[in-house]
Amino acid sequence: MDESVRKPTDLLGLTEALPGAVPYMTLQLAAGLEMHYRPDSPDAPNDVAPALASRLGYEGAHINGAVHFTGESGELDDALGMDDETHCALYEELAEALSAPAEGAVTLTGG
Repeated sequence: MDESVRKPTDLLGLTEALPGAVPYMTLQLAAGLEMHYRPDSPDAPNDVAPALASRLGYEGAHINGAVHFTGESGELDDALGMDDETHCALYEELAEALSAPAEGAVTLTGG
């Protein structure tokens, strides 16, 4: 996983960060918090990202490979970084997602 931490004015170019034949997908997890991923990623399944997405209203998400957490992107291909409060909330949600019972082992995958 990758996130833009404590840099709310920095921009992440999403098309460059998540290149591929199919456009990247964005899930708005909360106000000021988005998760971006490639739906056509050939990489291994990401067990953490769907668990987090499910906790925040996106049941049944199938996500492979790396994800990027950012602040809001709106309708643009650039996303702002997160402020401290959003960053802390993200890590609290990740901790809850990782501690929740799951069918298989949940491992944090990086990208």
